[in-house]
Amino acid sequence: MQTPLTKSQYETLVFIRKYHFEHGYMPTHKEISEHFKVRIGGSTAHRIKTLIDKGYIIKGKGPRSIILIED
Repeated sequence: MQTPLTKSQYETLVFIRKYHFEHGYMPTHKEISEHFKVRIGGSTAHRIKTLIDKGYIIKGKGPRSIILIED
């Protein structure tokens, strides 16, 4: 069972899903940061790590290696 998300975590997940649907591939950290107008480092990395920890995505080694986990 997945842990509930905060508003910003949910918005990040929605963006990732929408981006994937529209482009056919996953966004990079930079593209997520640009969308939310935050720095690439801390905020974006924290959002992605939290989505991983809460069981919503898996992250591989490549820049577009986010995998959505459907509930």
